[in-house]
Amino acid sequence: MTDEIRRPLLNIPGDEAGRGLRVDVMTDGRVRVRVLPTGPDLWAGTLEEAAALAGMLPGVSPAALKQLAWELDLMAMRGENG
Repeated sequence: MTDEIRRPLLNIPGDEAGRGLRVDVMTDGRVRVRVLPTGPDLWAGTLEEAAALAGMLPGVSPAALKQLAWELDLMAMRGENG
């Protein structure tokens, strides 16, 4: 397993209620959700799994979690060719 980023997907800033999130797809296919600026990280096998587990990360802004869900829903609607 490697920690090399294949594609950065999202960078959602935090606010006064909590910290933001960064979502990356790694070269080994895993998805990393990082609490900004330095972690902790959550590792998942799919974007769907990452979205479901992101609420377990400490200190994350509720608005950032809502934005994450919205962004991933938008990606799902667009599909592979979007």
